[in-house]
Amino acid sequence: LKWYACGPTVYDATHLGHARTYVTLDLVRRAATAYGGSRVDFAMGVTDVDDKIINRARELGLEPLELARREEANFFEDLDRLGCLRPDRVLRVSEHVDDIVAYVGDIVDRGFGYATEGGDVWFDVGKLGDAYGAFAEGRGTSKAAAQAALEAEDKASISTKKRDGRDFALWKGAKAGEISWDSPWGAGRPGWHIECSAMTRATFGDALDLHAGGVDLAFPHHENEIAQWRGASGDLEGVWCPCWLHTGHLHIEGRKMSKSLKNFVTVRELL
Repeated sequence: LKWYACGPTVYDATHLGHARTYVTLDLVRRAATAYGGSRVDFAMGVTDVDDKIINRARELGLEPLELARREEANFFEDLDRLGCLRPDRVLRVSEHVDDIVAYVGDIVDRGFGYATEGGDVWFDVGKLGDAYGAFAEGRGTSKAAAQAALEAEDKASISTKKRDGRDFALWKGAKAGEISWDSPWGAGRPGWHIECSAMTRATFGDALDLHAGGVDLAFPHHENEIAQWRGASGDLEGVWCPCWLHTGHLHIEGRKMSKSLKNFVTVRELL
């Protein structure tokens, strides 16, 4: 069973909302192994290159990858204390940049991506027509929620160069003082959504059996992963991954536990 789970963006402490997701996945993994007779090959992605990491490292006076390694170690120590099995494979973005560049190149070569001034590369969502958004709608994401997520992502991208507000970054051109790698489009770093697509292809090939993550990732993250697979493969009707597992939110006093709302309890505070 080729199983990939979206893991943490390692810039701060693990809270109970994160713990709920990974404990749930651990229970399913154990059940699949013990009762389903499956040989599970479980890979978890770790986002160790991201705006949040860069900004947090700057606040602390650390190098971004130094902060990422520290918080990744803390994350897995927290999972150990919760009794979760460790992944069979840990896939770090910083160790798969060549795979990511190759994946972006495939998308661009097939006409589903385009570069803009400054070294940014975008996915051309309009090329997918009505197929874009179908996955999230089938998973119960309302049109209003999807629109809100798109608007938030469009605002965060801070770009007037995109052809469509729904277009998302595949590659971000380098900014002064930030970590970067060479690419055919100039120095830069990966966009968020492309990371999982490229790392899973490098690890498992062109198809997955099971993909998992929090329900908030269904749109736009998982929708965009599917879009990227279609763009890279040219297959607009096939199925990249037949099974998806989304875990629900943990609520506290009627609201989703999250760092942005500052209503979270860390695993270390609890234990």
